[in-house]
Amino acid sequence: MINTFQEIFRSKNQSDRLGQLESRLAERGFDTRESAVVRQLILETGDANLVDHIYFSPGVLTSISKRLDCGCRIYTETLTSTLNVDYPICKKTGATLLCLTTEAGLRSETRSAEIQKVPEALHKLRFRFDHSIMTIGSSAAVLRDLLRAIQSGSCRPAVIIGVPVSLGEEAKIKDQLIDSDIPCITVRGSRGGIDLSVSILNAVLAEAAGENGMLL
Repeated sequence: MINTFQEIFRSKNQSDRLGQLESRLAERGFDTRESAVVRQLILETGDANLVDHIYFSPGVLTSISKRLDCGCRIYTETLTSTLNVDYPICKKTGATLLCLTTEAGLRSETRSAEIQKVPEALHKLRFRFDHSIMTIGSSAAVLRDLLRAIQSGSCRPAVIIGVPVSLGEEAKIKDQLIDSDIPCITVRGSRGGIDLSVSILNAVLAEAAGENGMLL
């Protein structure tokens, strides 16, 4: 039984898929730039259901463009996530790409061990985050720590891409991000992770650099 947008979307031929996606984008009320990011994100992830769950705070893409024009810093959480960023496009935007654990001197030999060190890296580097773009996907606890650092006055990022896996009560941290006054992009519900945070970053950078493409 076909009962999800993903299944319906993939059951169509290319022209039908494009029409189905454009219809769903229109229903969600995305503006031109947001729609471009969502299209690119679906291309990156293959998950058409993201169209129903992604959230852009008002003006967040304008905030990102302004920071990129100033050559801002972009922080990812681990070396693996940093290496998965589309570096040529990132370089084209003028941004400086940095890895939290590497900058904090906390790299590990395995990805899982490095992820465990993200909270320590965040705490160690928190005073460097002003005017930066932060990508958080490792855990709800890390996003909570970042929001607390902001509330305490330790830092003031320009934008947060915050998409940790959030089960049960952890899902509230995404609501707290949405309710904060920091421009943000998140995905409502439980879906998340470091890979998704990087996919969103790549989609945002592609849109900002005018590199969007679509083949569904």
